[in-house]
Amino acid sequence: MKYDPQSDAPSRAGGVSLQVVLSLLCIAVGASLLFVPQISIQMLCIAFCGILIIAGVSAIVYFFLSGAFQRLREYSFSLGALFVILGCCGLAQLEALSGAFLIGIGFVILILGIMLLQSAIQLAALDSRVCVIGFLFAILTLAAAIAIIIGFSPIKDFLIDFAAISLFAAGILSLFISIVTAIVIHRSLKALAKAELPAEEVPVSKSQPAPAEETPVKPADPEQTENPAQ
Repeated sequence: MKYDPQSDAPSRAGGVSLQVVLSLLCIAVGASLLFVPQISIQMLCIAFCGILIIAGVSAIVYFFLSGAFQRLREYSFSLGALFVILGCCGLAQLEALSGAFLIGIGFVILILGIMLLQSAIQLAALDSRVCVIGFLFAILTLAAAIAIIIGFSPIKDFLIDFAAISLFAAGILSLFISIVTAIVIHRSLKALAKAELPAEEVPVSKSQPAPAEETPVKPADPEQTENPAQ
């Protein structure tokens, strides 16, 4: 079954927005870990939970105000409720969250890797050559996420630095692919709409003579027909 970008436009728009927001968040957190060593992990956890709550509330408000509840495959309310609950639970268990911060980073990178994989599949379905780069980015991101989650022994000595670099790089790669995917889908929608337009009527050139008007024929007078002139 061929992928139809027009039928998937509303849900894809929401998916791209979520991927862009998550990518920017990962870039910000990764840059903070790399370039601002004064920021503690606990402060980052508080900021992360606060952003989750704000994003969740925004998604719930969007679900009702934009009429998204009228569309199929629209999960902004579910994601919003999940983000709010996760943010509140994270604030309630801040110490435990700080202790599992690296594993949390690994799961976030894993989510980005899965999003990259889906974008690559969509690019392949749309016959875009960029899908090769998307698959490569997805494989690298998923490998880094798995290595962080399981605590791969060769990187245990510099696991925090590796996690920060991976988070920062995954955010940049995901942001790039999400923008490229949005552009490719937009072009596909434009081409599809252009192909479905009816053929326009060719206007008559001014140099061509206008068709002659037919002279109406008057009906014969019945009196003249019955009584011809003598």
